[in-house]
Amino acid sequence: GWSYTGKVKDAIVDIATAPDKAKVVYYATKANIYKSTDGGNRFVSLPANPGGVGSNNIEITSIAIAPENSRYTLAVGTRDTDDSQFGGVYILDETQVPPGWVDTNLGNYDVYALAFSPDFSADGQLVAVVTDESETLVTVKVSDAAWGASIGEAKLEVAVTNSADIAFPSDYDASDPVLFVAIDASGDGDVFKINGAE
Repeated sequence: GWSYTGKVKDAIVDIATAPDKAKVVYYATKANIYKSTDGGNRFVSLPANPGGVGSNNIEITSIAIAPENSRYTLAVGTRDTDDSQFGGVYILDETQVPPGWVDTNLGNYDVYALAFSPDFSADGQLVAVVTDESETLVTVKVSDAAWGASIGEAKLEVAVTNSADIAFPSDYDASDPVLFVAIDASGDGDVFKINGAE
């Protein structure tokens, strides 16, 4: 059943849970990220400002989490609402002291959705739906390689303007990747099947 915690008072833009621990929950507002390790009873703020969010019209759009070697990897996507200004994708390593955000060097794109592959610890895939304000791309970062270096970028027929989402089928195979992307483009969205290739 559903229950209301009453612990969150801000507008939430995204939420992510650890796939291996039901009590680990992250949520993001446009400017901050919070973490709970007790199923949402108590949240603590994570180090702020990945990519300068909260200033100069930069805001968080999406978060994703993946377990990796007895810890979690957290990815955050951002956008800049100014014309011809862009966001990025940032990774947080919580084992660092102090923990800090690392820029993945996405390039000149705003991010609308992020997702780690179901077997990220083995294949190292992070998928993003991005736009350069004229076209929408689905791009993949594999481990330490650059975005789009290992798997080609897919161009979509509509330009994302509001939101996007990524879904992996239960039999997702990183060596022959097939996934689905939903796009909200001011009332003219669609669902796309993405067939990955080198």
